[in-house]
Amino acid sequence: MPRVKKTARHLEVAFREAGFDQVRADLDCVRVRLGEDHEIEVHPVSVGHGRPQEVRNALAQQVAQSTPCIAATYVADHFTTGAMDILRETGVNYLDDRQFVFRNQEPFVAIRQDRVTRDDVKRTPRAGLGGKAGIAVQELLLDDREWWKVTELAEAAGVAAGTAQIALRRLEQLELIEVEGVGPRKRRRILDKRRVLTLWAEEARRERAKLAVTFINTQGPVELAERSI
Repeated sequence: MPRVKKTARHLEVAFREAGFDQVRADLDCVRVRLGEDHEIEVHPVSVGHGRPQEVRNALAQQVAQSTPCIAATYVADHFTTGAMDILRETGVNYLDDRQFVFRNQEPFVAIRQDRVTRDDVKRTPRAGLGGKAGIAVQELLLDDREWWKVTELAEAAGVAAGTAQIALRRLEQLELIEVEGVGPRKRRRILDKRRVLTLWAEEARRERAKLAVTFINTQGPVELAERSI
């Protein structure tokens, strides 16, 4: 399914959750009927993973258009804290898994609704800090160094640079590290070691393997091999 169409479907569901019955999702917009003479055409704008730079890019693209859509709504599965700050500061409409905010002047519509998904009730998403990436995270927790570059973490943890990059990216997605600089000078530091330790420990418990020991009575390796055939 194309991304725009999928985003329109999410927006249609959000309007219905807000109490609007006459809502229809087209290929690139959502039409919300308010009465016999009033219909709003809302255009969803996909913001990828909902990160600050993606929000800035989406906003800039809308401004650059010759006829920007007034009823545009920025949609992501989950906006980060930094991205939410930008959305609120600019006063635009937005939708993610936690909140739906929509404002329209003519005709006037105002929605500000907290959303509760089934996933919020049934399960807590895994942090993805296991495996070899978990080794890099463990090094971040054990070492007293405050700021880290990818190459420094890889060398200290004894893992590949790509693995160290994955570990840092996952922590960044969880908003648990601070980023400074760009390119080769880019470095990061943990904001909340206690929270990182809790998530790392949860992954370690999931990956823990149980060893079962058993004995087979045989006269030697030849008989054992014959039993295995």
